[in-house]
Amino acid sequence: MMRIALLITVMMGLGFFGGLFYARLTGGPAPAPIPVAAPDFTEPTSKDAAAAASVLRARQLRDRRRRMRAEAEAFLSEMDEAGCTLDPAEYDRYADVGSYSMAFTLPDGSERRFEMTGAQFKGFAVDAAAELKLSNLDCTQSGRFFKVEDDIVRVLEDRRIDARFNGQLVEIQQKRSLVLRQDDDGRWEIQKIEGMARVE
Repeated sequence: MMRIALLITVMMGLGFFGGLFYARLTGGPAPAPIPVAAPDFTEPTSKDAAAAASVLRARQLRDRRRRMRAEAEAFLSEMDEAGCTLDPAEYDRYADVGSYSMAFTLPDGSERRFEMTGAQFKGFAVDAAAELKLSNLDCTQSGRFFKVEDDIVRVLEDRRIDARFNGQLVEIQQKRSLVLRQDDDGRWEIQKIEGMARVE
């Protein structure tokens, strides 16, 4: 009886280890684990925040300059509608504290210079063309360049003007610089005008 029990135990052990050996031969390698990226919970650094703020400031500055230039262009376009003059004719658009300085070289080689404050220019209602005995002005603007600087817009102009001087046909080559800015009420005005012109 003991012999039978021992035989059964040996047979069961052989069957168990044989099954393990068979499973190892037929099952193949276990699949490799798939790596999973851990979520990034790091906070933005102060460098990132500073860079974003710098980009925002640059964009706001660019938009502001574009707006100021567009408004300055519109301001001068309205003044152009007054017609061809040696200087902007709407005197109320000059700042009282501004300055006016223009030099004109006449056909005989003499020079006539006008220098005054904005308030004097408006108060005297200076008409340079009439003072210089120029009439029948016909302007051709060959260039108007705008440059925004902080709270002002600087404008450089290059104009050719056909006119009559003492009844004779002449040509005026005029270069002038204007400084435009907004007053406390947001109204554009001329803070400074200066330049020179040659009458030939």
